[in-house]
Amino acid sequence: MRLKLTLRIALLPLLAAACALPVQGAPIARPETLDARSTFSLQNGMEVLLIQTPSPLVASLVLVKAGGSDETFANAGVSHLLEHILFDGTERRTKEELFREVYGMGGYLNGFTSEDYTGYILMAHADFLEKIFDIQADILFHSTFDPAKLDVTKDVVIEEIRQGLTSPATRESDAHEARLYRGTSYEHPTIGNELIIRGLSRDEILAYYRAHYIPNNMILVLIGPVDQQTAREKIQQAFGAVAPRPLPARLTPTPAPPDRPEIFLEETQATRKNLTLSLIVPRSERDRYPAWEVLAGVLDDRLQRARDRPDAPRILKLGAGFSLHRDFGLLQVTG
Repeated sequence: MRLKLTLRIALLPLLAAACALPVQGAPIARPETLDARSTFSLQNGMEVLLIQTPSPLVASLVLVKAGGSDETFANAGVSHLLEHILFDGTERRTKEELFREVYGMGGYLNGFTSEDYTGYILMAHADFLEKIFDIQADILFHSTFDPAKLDVTKDVVIEEIRQGLTSPATRESDAHEARLYRGTSYEHPTIGNELIIRGLSRDEILAYYRAHYIPNNMILVLIGPVDQQTAREKIQQAFGAVAPRPLPARLTPTPAPPDRPEIFLEETQATRKNLTLSLIVPRSERDRYPAWEVLAGVLDDRLQRARDRPDAPRILKLGAGFSLHRDFGLLQVTG
């Protein structure tokens, strides 16, 4: 599944809200500080963000710092394919046993792929905290990459690619990003390309997996009624034995603002007209990213009010937003 960065950013408060929903008849453990946040790292380099919420549920999100921007043209889409493969079974659990165990504890298991990260989410009652981490560690570090299932999994990913191509909005977005990010690893769609996905060998997929799926290239976000000592002990128990390895080099160059404004026009079969204005904000501006976020909010508010005026032309969508990537920020106005 492909997920845009703005949705990924929204994911944390949504998970926190979901974890705060009461379960009828279940006692709610309440940490001393509402929504207290803390960070720590395991000795193998895995980073942990703990968000304590008064809730009967816990959500564990493991973010692997690998996505579409870590791919070359030759393996474009491998991050997305790998996300699907890891749910196909491990050394201890078949795919059926994996999901039976998750559903047996009333849990929710899913994954997503973006330009900069691949995420694996597992949410269940706090009583199952140890099992949650055990399942996630099993998926991330002990998947079998069964050759007999590889073609079937590729078919699933390719069907997602084909479905996306039926959407004019998706095609327009992909075309815009290909121009905006041309010459960088961001220019190809994160979801992948059918021909490239079909041609990837098991060895090529494993090589990418072994380079990026290491604990010192991961962030674990835990949301729920868990104190830091318990979180550290349980996470160490599940993930601490996995040895770190050298981090993979980031692909270059990264997107940079153009030397001059550029305008591209493209005819499509869509019945509506679409406009996207994009401004890449370089990493050198990162200390001012909060100001860019505020600017995007002000622009969005003014555009919404302009669209809603009685004398305004008929506009289906109009807005602005600021999103973050590992190496740059992006201000966009869409209409």
